[in-house]
Amino acid sequence: MGIKLWSKTNFLLLLGFLMMNFFQPLIVDDLCAGSVAPLYNGKLWQTIYDFYFSWTGRMSVQILTYTFFNAPYEAVAIPIFNILNAIGLVWFYHLIYQLTTSRMQQSLGHYLLYVFVFTIFLHYTEFLPNSIWKTGALCYLWGILLLFYFLWKLSQATQTWRKINIFIAFMVGLFLGNYNEIFFISVLLAYTYALAYYFFIEKGFSWLFYKQTFGFLLGFVLAGVVLMVAPGNFERQKSVDAGQVVTLLDKWNMLLNDFQGVRYLGVVLGMLLVCILLYAVYVIKQNKQKKWLRFVFFSGFLVSLYALFIPLANILSARMFMLLVAFLFMVFFALLNRLVSFQCLQSPKYVWGFSLANIAIFALFLFVYF
Repeated sequence: MGIKLWSKTNFLLLLGFLMMNFFQPLIVDDLCAGSVAPLYNGKLWQTIYDFYFSWTGRMSVQILTYTFFNAPYEAVAIPIFNILNAIGLVWFYHLIYQLTTSRMQQSLGHYLLYVFVFTIFLHYTEFLPNSIWKTGALCYLWGILLLFYFLWKLSQATQTWRKINIFIAFMVGLFLGNYNEIFFISVLLAYTYALAYYFFIEKGFSWLFYKQTFGFLLGFVLAGVVLMVAPGNFERQKSVDAGQVVTLLDKWNMLLNDFQGVRYLGVVLGMLLVCILLYAVYVIKQNKQKKWLRFVFFSGFLVSLYALFIPLANILSARMFMLLVAFLFMVFFALLNRLVSFQCLQSPKYVWGFSLANIAIFALFLFVYF
């Protein structure tokens, strides 16, 4: 794909996301955060300390939130946030495309097809609306971006990293470990499965044992423990449950009762099943040993990840599933690229066709959202 064409496509994508972000007004948590204004009043750390004992242990998110949401200077901070969030969404699209597509497969038509399918998927899982809701983006999208990017850099690293890099990995681990409970448990689950895969199936993840990986994990676990034991988490849970005792079984029953009425749950589950099916085809076509064990590990990980998100969600909400949505699409598109040849998409007719399709879908969503 030519650099100019790539740049023009991403620029048009940026324009679409800029419009969505600037059209999105401040709502719900945005207004609450802005009214506190701790950064403006010089009480940021005191506010975070108070919230740790009364509402939440997510200190990393609070630092970001109170940086942008301060009523006295929102006229300046919110437009800056809108621009950064639009850039973040473009980077999100670009990052997942780079993670799932080899250089030999990359073409403008292929990228436009990816953007079209990804945008529709993000809409139906309510990922896109939650990414332009400002505090929703800060609490989930920005963390997902940083998490995916840093884990990808870790997997590409060598064992010869300098001490400063290990320290940076540790600091990033501290920031992400305290970002969100779902992030913390999901990463630990993924690392556990990766270790099991390494020892029982194939020794292909040597970066799991690099010093910088351990540095990241050390900071991640320390911050995650601080997050999970925050007294505010239990106070918030009492408030959400309204004095009722809500067990894991209750939350599963809540899922089953709401499944037919909540669209994104079915879409996410459908994508999970499609990923399992595609992986089964992929494993069968590969000349590798332990095919069934590979399939069991892969399926078990996806099902475990899906099941994990239900009890972690205080109230079934699409934003709780954003990390899973991003990961599932990444798996889906990576498997699709390994099973299907997209060479025909280099033709100009496909480029024009998918360009018009993307313009139409963004215009439609702008009309629907606003």
